[in-house]
Amino acid sequence: MTHTPRKLNICMVTSVRNEGVHLLEWIAYHHLLGIGHFLIFSNDCDDGTDELLNKFQQAGMVTHVPQEILPAEKPQEKAFLRAWQEFLPALKPDYVFVADPDEFLNLKCFASVEELLDYYGQPDALAIQWRHFGSSGLVLRDERLTVERFIHASLTDNFHNRQFKTISRYDPAHVKGLAAHRPLFKKPGAARRYLLPGICREGVRVPQAVLTGANPKFMPGNFPLMHAIAQVNHYAVRSVEEFNAKRNRGNGILSNRMKASLHYQDDYFIGHDLNDVEETSIHRFLPQLRMACAELIDRLQATETLTRMESLFTYQRQETT
Repeated sequence: MTHTPRKLNICMVTSVRNEGVHLLEWIAYHHLLGIGHFLIFSNDCDDGTDELLNKFQQAGMVTHVPQEILPAEKPQEKAFLRAWQEFLPALKPDYVFVADPDEFLNLKCFASVEELLDYYGQPDALAIQWRHFGSSGLVLRDERLTVERFIHASLTDNFHNRQFKTISRYDPAHVKGLAAHRPLFKKPGAARRYLLPGICREGVRVPQAVLTGANPKFMPGNFPLMHAIAQVNHYAVRSVEEFNAKRNRGNGILSNRMKASLHYQDDYFIGHDLNDVEETSIHRFLPQLRMACAELIDRLQATETLTRMESLFTYQRQETT
């Protein structure tokens, strides 16, 4: 795999359960964009996810942390707390990016995350807004990549797109921890340059309501949505079949497994299956991504692991039909 030489050490943090069939693409894609390391927590996996992550760890790309989740614990909350207290101090990244495996950073004007951060003068934090993608009418999962299959998205001004994810400087002096959408600042004024990627190099300052935590993951209704430079493609449902698998996994922000599963009901699918316009801007990375996935499979000697995961997914499909 060839990449632009990196000066910044950027670490991606996530928490997963039974995401095996999607993880290789997600890691390969963000590695192409210059993410140097992945800190990945897993819990209660029985689909081969742990086996695949261990292969990534042996290759030095991933720090894999299996977790036991007690009934009252929230998987994501526990993962982010441990990331901040136990692992990031040793990894010492320059920047941290928290994202889920259904979220892909889509850079429209740059080839790497480092180029994006450099354009805005390496700010304290950069908030990248969601762009929701629907199922594109697909019922079953097929062999194509996620970014290849789902080509229909919401209108830019859809309410869901007011949510955002943050690439933030690792700065324990001013930050006390991580959350799914933004860092947790010790004081509201701690982030001197918390920006959105506007056209000008100065960027656009994130509203005060976000900084104070009064509105921690939504941009205000009167605030412009910005997708011209970068967006987070949020494949919230994928195909009907994959949404059902997501329902079975549950929601990592909730403590009770039953409640976590109930979060993803039919009304969630209907509300997030947004196919208003064709959106294929991320496809400029497709040739490189296909090559990167193939090279990773060979490098990790992961063919058998991936074949077993695919067979299990197909078996579960047969069991539910």
